[in-house]
Amino acid sequence: GAPGGGRAAVWRVGQWGRKKKGGGPDGHLTHTPASILMLIGGNVIVIVLEGLVVSIQSVRLIYYEFFSKFYKGEGKIFSPLKIGVIGEEK
Repeated sequence: GAPGGGRAAVWRVGQWGRKKKGGGPDGHLTHTPASILMLIGGNVIVIVLEGLVVSIQSVRLIYYEFFSKFYKGEGKIFSPLKIGVIGEEK
């Protein structure tokens, strides 16, 4: 889509609350079901995203910082599979 298309759509939905002659008695937007739904829905989305960020950070702390206390590097050294290049001598 065109740049700024999402912002234009949100602006247009917000304009649904305007009356034909400049809004409410003081010229501001009136509250419509669409504007109230956008306000509540936007806040719910932000709260869910913040909860997701907090969850990811706590899992990272547990796996990386807490479990590293108990990890012992015993075992075989990783040796990746080597694939020869055509024309290369062994």
